Amino acid sequence: MTHDEVLQLLLHTAEFPDRAFRMDEVIQWPEDALAMFEQMNLLCASSAVMEMMCTSCGEHHVERVIRTTRPNGDPRYFIPCQNIGRVEVSPETCRGWEIDRGGLARLITKTMKLKGSRAEIVSSRLWRLGRVPYGGKTRDVLLAMGLHLQDAGSIALQVGPKGRSIVLVPSIVPDGRIWPDVVPAVIALDQIASVENGKLMINGQAFMDMIAEADEYKDRQSILPVDPAIKKEVAGRMVTHAIDARKMDELCIQARKATTSYIKAAEMLTKELGQPISKDRIYRAFKRESGFVAAMASTAKKRE
Repeated sequence: MTHDEVLQLLLHTAEFPDRAFRMDEVIQWPEDALAMFEQMNLLCASSAVMEMMCTSCGEHHVERVIRTTRPNGDPRYFIPCQNIGRVEVSPETCRGWEIDRGGLARLITKTMKLKGSRAEIVSSRLWRLGRVPYGGKTRDVLLAMGLHLQDAGSIALQVGPKGRSIVLVPSIVPDGRIWPDVVPAVIALDQIASVENGKLMINGQAFMDMIAEADEYKDRQSILPVDPAIKKEVAGRMVTHAIDARKMDELCIQARKATTSYIKAAEMLTKELGQPISKDRIYRAFKRESGFVAAMASTAKKRE
């Protein structure tokens, strides 16, 4: 695994409460990854009851750790094994780690250099991180976790009305029906975050692109004015924007087909258009077209 792959795993895990990493999982990571993510305050020691994989019988089953006490008072740890019986394990291998959710909130605030005060709104689920300049104004940036869970609606109620806030989620973008009114811009951190030289990095261009796309979608979904003249004008603008966005998607897809990677496609299109096009913009165009395979299949059919 690479550091970025571990980061993706951590962000996905942040969406699920009570999930801990076992020692046998952590040793699959790069050698310096655990210390690095602890230093970032993304990981902390777990207080949950740990489970361990049995490596004694060859079946690699996972069992809950049982703690007993030696006659001298020192702790002793076992896991049950249906083939061998009780298997003693060392205290070191019983260690576990969990996501430091508050640490993630602090890290994002610092990395993005957000202005204003940070506050935890719902314990371990929702934070107001600060404000970011956008379109000549500033907008609230929030971090929400577990918006795919059954209580997501109650969390969404705390975000604020009118869809003006920017909501960061670690990995899972929720169903739009959880929002009480206008759907805000929801951005998955695993799409814009990476690790570089032991530090968390946020792709600012991709972040701004995603906000713009979310706002454009929100505008298309909004109710048109009642006045017929204004309604016609606004509808015309919406159609133009939709056509322009579709044309840009087509250019992104064509560039990706002509190159060997999203990065090279972005470089080629940036040069041709004379404006910056990010690899994330290319990726999202393909995602809207059901992915690379579907796009390539459609090209093959045309050639036939």
